[in-house]
Amino acid sequence: MADWNWQGYENRTLNVVVYSSCDEVELFLNGKSLGKKKTDRDAKYLASYEVPYAAGELKAVGYTKNKKVQESFLKTAGSPTDLVLTAEKTMLHANNQDLTYINVEVKDDKGITNPKTELPVQFSVEGAGTIAGVGNANPASVESCHSNTRKTWKGKCLLIVKAGKERGDIKITATAGNIKTKELVIKVD
Repeated sequence: MADWNWQGYENRTLNVVVYSSCDEVELFLNGKSLGKKKTDRDAKYLASYEVPYAAGELKAVGYTKNKKVQESFLKTAGSPTDLVLTAEKTMLHANNQDLTYINVEVKDDKGITNPKTELPVQFSVEGAGTIAGVGNANPASVESCHSNTRKTWKGKCLLIVKAGKERGDIKITATAGNIKTKELVIKVD
Protein backbone atom coordinates (compact mmCIF):
# COMPACT_ATOMS: atom_id res chain seq x y z
CA MET A 1 0.00 0.00 0.00
CA ALA A 2 1.29 3.43 -0.93
CA ASP A 3 1.69 5.91 1.90
CA TRP A 4 3.88 8.82 2.93
CA ASN A 5 4.30 8.02 6.62
CA TRP A 6 7.97 7.35 7.34
CA GLN A 7 8.57 8.99 10.71
CA GLY A 8 12.17 8.36 11.78
CA TYR A 9 13.41 8.51 8.17
CA GLU A 10 13.54 12.31 7.91
CA ASN A 11 16.06 13.45 5.25
CA ARG A 12 16.87 9.85 4.29
CA THR A 13 16.53 9.10 0.60
CA LEU A 14 13.59 6.88 -0.35
CA ASN A 15 12.98 5.35 -3.75
CA VAL A 16 9.56 6.46 -5.00
CA VAL A 17 8.17 4.68 -8.05
CA VAL A 18 5.25 6.25 -9.91
CA TYR A 19 3.23 4.01 -12.24
CA SER A 20 1.34 5.88 -14.96
CA SER A 21 -0.21 5.38 -18.38
CA CYS A 22 0.40 9.07 -19.13
CA ASP A 23 3.25 10.25 -21.40
CA GLU A 24 5.14 11.72 -18.46
CA VAL A 25 4.87 12.39 -14.74
CA GLU A 26 6.03 15.24 -12.54
CA LEU A 27 6.59 14.55 -8.85
CA PHE A 28 6.21 17.23 -6.16
CA LEU A 29 7.27 17.11 -2.52
CA ASN A 30 5.52 19.74 -0.41
CA GLY A 31 4.88 21.85 -3.52
CA LYS A 32 8.45 21.67 -4.88
CA SER A 33 8.92 19.94 -8.24
CA LEU A 34 11.32 17.00 -8.29
CA GLY A 35 11.24 16.95 -12.09
CA LYS A 36 9.35 15.39 -14.97
CA LYS A 37 10.04 11.89 -16.26
CA LYS A 38 8.71 9.89 -19.19
CA THR A 39 6.26 7.09 -18.34
CA ASP A 40 5.55 5.76 -21.79
CA ARG A 41 5.88 2.22 -23.11
CA ASP A 42 9.68 2.58 -23.42
CA ALA A 43 9.83 3.50 -19.71
CA LYS A 44 7.57 0.53 -18.86
CA TYR A 45 4.96 3.02 -17.61
CA LEU A 46 6.93 3.94 -14.51
CA ALA A 47 9.19 6.68 -13.24
CA SER A 48 11.60 6.24 -10.35
CA TYR A 49 12.64 9.13 -8.10
CA GLU A 50 15.10 9.35 -5.21
CA VAL A 51 13.29 11.51 -2.65
CA PRO A 52 14.62 12.77 0.69
CA TYR A 53 11.78 12.01 3.10
CA ALA A 54 9.99 14.97 4.61
CA ALA A 55 6.54 14.82 6.15
CA GLY A 56 3.80 16.52 4.19
CA GLU A 57 2.44 15.87 0.73
CA LEU A 58 3.82 13.87 -2.16
CA LYS A 59 1.98 14.63 -5.39
CA ALA A 60 2.32 13.04 -8.83
CA VAL A 61 0.92 14.87 -11.85
CA GLY A 62 0.40 12.95 -15.08
CA TYR A 63 0.67 14.65 -18.48
CA THR A 64 -0.47 13.44 -21.89
CA LYS A 65 0.58 15.52 -24.89
CA ASN A 66 1.89 18.16 -22.45
CA LYS A 67 -1.57 18.56 -20.88
CA LYS A 68 -2.19 17.80 -17.18
CA VAL A 69 -4.68 14.90 -17.08
CA GLN A 70 -4.27 13.24 -13.66
CA GLU A 71 -3.12 13.96 -10.10
CA SER A 72 -2.48 11.60 -7.24
CA PHE A 73 -1.59 12.51 -3.64
CA LEU A 74 -0.03 10.86 -0.62
CA LYS A 75 -0.19 12.78 2.65
CA THR A 76 1.56 12.18 5.94
CA ALA A 77 -0.90 11.27 8.69
CA GLY A 78 -0.64 12.71 12.17
CA SER A 79 -1.38 10.96 15.44
CA PRO A 80 -4.67 9.03 15.50
CA THR A 81 -7.49 11.17 16.90
CA ASP A 82 -10.69 9.81 15.38
CA LEU A 83 -12.58 6.61 14.67
CA VAL A 84 -14.78 6.61 11.58
CA LEU A 85 -17.50 3.93 11.44
CA THR A 86 -19.20 3.38 8.09
CA ALA A 87 -22.03 0.83 7.90
CA GLU A 88 -22.81 -0.98 4.67
CA LYS A 89 -26.50 -0.99 5.72
CA THR A 90 -28.20 1.08 8.42
CA MET A 91 -31.50 -0.85 8.31
CA LEU A 92 -31.71 -4.58 8.99
CA HIS A 93 -34.56 -7.10 9.01
CA ALA A 94 -35.54 -8.68 12.33
CA ASN A 95 -34.98 -12.22 11.06
CA ASN A 96 -31.99 -13.31 13.19
CA GLN A 97 -29.88 -13.52 10.01
CA ASP A 98 -29.50 -10.07 8.42
CA LEU A 99 -25.97 -8.66 8.63
CA THR A 100 -24.30 -5.30 8.24
CA TYR A 101 -20.58 -4.80 7.69
CA ILE A 102 -19.10 -1.80 9.47
CA ASN A 103 -15.78 -0.47 8.25
CA VAL A 104 -13.70 1.14 10.97
CA GLU A 105 -10.88 3.56 10.16
CA VAL A 106 -8.48 5.31 12.51
CA LYS A 107 -7.84 8.84 11.23
CA ASP A 108 -5.90 11.91 12.27
CA ASP A 109 -7.44 15.36 12.87
CA LYS A 110 -7.29 16.09 9.10
CA GLY A 111 -9.16 12.91 8.17
CA ILE A 112 -6.08 11.04 6.93
CA THR A 113 -5.75 7.31 7.63
CA ASN A 114 -2.26 6.18 8.58
CA PRO A 115 -1.77 2.71 7.08
CA LYS A 116 0.88 1.94 9.69
CA THR A 117 -1.59 2.28 12.57
CA GLU A 118 -2.16 -0.96 14.47
CA LEU A 119 -4.45 -0.14 17.35
CA PRO A 120 -6.88 -2.42 19.19
CA VAL A 121 -10.50 -1.33 18.82
CA GLN A 122 -13.04 -2.63 21.33
CA PHE A 123 -16.69 -2.96 20.33
CA SER A 124 -19.87 -3.25 22.36
CA VAL A 125 -23.29 -3.94 20.88
CA GLU A 126 -26.55 -3.36 22.77
CA GLY A 127 -30.17 -3.80 21.77
CA ALA A 128 -31.64 -5.73 18.85
CA GLY A 129 -28.42 -7.37 17.58
CA THR A 130 -25.11 -9.04 18.32
CA ILE A 131 -21.53 -9.11 17.09
CA ALA A 132 -21.25 -11.75 14.35
CA GLY A 133 -17.52 -11.26 13.82
CA VAL A 134 -14.53 -8.97 13.52
CA GLY A 135 -11.67 -8.86 11.05
CA ASN A 136 -8.85 -6.80 9.61
CA ALA A 137 -7.60 -8.64 6.46
CA ASN A 138 -4.15 -9.18 7.97
CA PRO A 139 -3.09 -12.62 6.72
CA ALA A 140 -0.67 -13.00 9.64
CA SER A 141 -3.24 -12.20 12.35
CA VAL A 142 -4.09 -14.92 14.85
CA GLU A 143 -6.76 -12.90 16.65
CA SER A 144 -10.14 -14.55 17.05
CA CYS A 145 -12.80 -13.41 14.60
CA HIS A 146 -15.39 -14.14 17.32
CA SER A 147 -14.23 -11.45 19.70
CA ASN A 148 -15.35 -7.96 20.64
CA THR A 149 -11.85 -6.56 20.00
CA ARG A 150 -9.80 -6.34 16.81
CA LYS A 151 -6.48 -4.64 16.10
CA THR A 152 -6.49 -2.39 13.06
CA TRP A 153 -4.27 -3.30 10.15
CA LYS A 154 -3.28 -0.59 7.71
CA GLY A 155 -5.39 1.71 9.88
CA LYS A 156 -8.60 -0.27 9.39
CA CYS A 157 -10.68 -3.13 10.73
CA LEU A 158 -14.16 -4.55 10.26
CA LEU A 159 -17.09 -5.27 12.56
CA ILE A 160 -19.95 -7.53 11.45
CA VAL A 161 -23.25 -7.09 13.29
CA LYS A 162 -26.23 -9.45 13.06
CA ALA A 163 -29.85 -8.49 13.68
CA GLY A 164 -31.86 -10.46 16.21
CA LYS A 165 -35.51 -11.48 16.00
CA GLU A 166 -36.85 -8.33 17.67
CA ARG A 167 -37.41 -4.89 16.14
CA GLY A 168 -35.55 -1.94 17.62
CA ASP A 169 -32.16 -0.29 17.54
CA ILE A 170 -28.69 -1.76 17.67
CA LYS A 171 -26.35 0.63 19.49
CA ILE A 172 -22.72 0.05 18.53
CA THR A 173 -19.89 1.60 20.53
CA ALA A 174 -16.23 1.58 19.44
CA THR A 175 -13.30 2.60 21.63
CA ALA A 176 -9.57 2.68 20.92
CA GLY A 177 -7.02 3.96 23.41
CA ASN A 178 -7.23 7.72 23.97
CA ILE A 179 -9.37 8.29 20.88
CA LYS A 180 -12.87 9.62 21.51
CA THR A 181 -15.45 6.83 21.69
CA LYS A 182 -17.72 6.57 18.64
CA GLU A 183 -21.31 5.34 18.49
CA LEU A 184 -23.45 4.15 15.61
CA VAL A 185 -27.11 3.14 15.57
CA ILE A 186 -28.52 0.50 13.19
CA LYS A 187 -32.30 0.15 12.88
CA VAL A 188 -33.91 -3.31 12.95
CA ASP A 189 -37.39 -3.59 11.45
